[in-house]
Amino acid sequence: YFLPKNSDLVSKEKLGNSVVFLHSEVSRDINEVLLWKGAREYCLKNGSNIAIENLDPNLKVATKLLEIKKIAAGIISDFSNKEIVLQIHKAGIPIIQIYHPMEHLPIDTIIQDDLSGIQLAYDHLISRGHRRICFLDKSLALIKSGNVSYNHLRRKLGYQFAAEQSGTFDPELILQIPADDQFLEPDNECFSKLVKTGATALIFPNCTNHQLILKRLHESAKKPYTHKNTANVIKKNNFGIVTWGEYTLKNSPDLTTYVNWNKEQMGQEGVRRLFERIRDPNLPPVIINIPTTLVIGNSSGKGPYFNKT
Repeated sequence: YFLPKNSDLVSKEKLGNSVVFLHSEVSRDINEVLLWKGAREYCLKNGSNIAIENLDPNLKVATKLLEIKKIAAGIISDFSNKEIVLQIHKAGIPIIQIYHPMEHLPIDTIIQDDLSGIQLAYDHLISRGHRRICFLDKSLALIKSGNVSYNHLRRKLGYQFAAEQSGTFDPELILQIPADDQFLEPDNECFSKLVKTGATALIFPNCTNHQLILKRLHESAKKPYTHKNTANVIKKNNFGIVTWGEYTLKNSPDLTTYVNWNKEQMGQEGVRRLFERIRDPNLPPVIINIPTTLVIGNSSGKGPYFNKT
């Protein structure tokens, strides 16, 4: 998987009939490894060849697409560049977008259920006695950087839905953070703001180990302006944390509670829909959600209302 491409290995009899798994760069993201695994297994079970190909947005895309058309009956794309995806679609190659959803494009899209995933996380923290639950929101920072993430926008919406449904919504609890993970740096104001809110839990819509967050919380809780409710749960190691996606420190048994989704299923579903699209190019585009689940670890904490009716 980590080779730059394997399309050169496509046999002559498979030219024009293969599935191409297309992305912008060689990645060691475990999610993309599993996406590829699922797509490859589905192709093999159905007697189809699949190849990986990279497409550098800085090079002549049109020329590269002509090369890909020689081997590809269709494309599975995990590009996050909307213009590139649209260019592939206009080139007349059947394409299914996975992992990075694109709004307002006439193509099939396979996405993880961001809305339900965050709602699961919120409801779980409520069941653990938390009522003041922060959401660390990077969607605005991503938009300002020119990288609109519909995943993050949906996760924020899922948080708002869940909070309103439980009667605990407070806009003060949505904290803006940078597009990268600099919020964990000591000079970032995120946790200084959080400890003033009275929050006893938080949801971070990306992968990180909760121990890294707890470290910053303990540092910030020493400030004199820390709300007493926040200070109490941090002192007792009962602050609740749920993240999006699995992430554990090496050799650490202290698992983070996180939202999970089946990456292999997404890869399989992408190829299945691509085969349908190849058979009938006039099918209307659809959005297919891959269900999310909650993996319970040791980071959920116990809020002030734990075991209280």
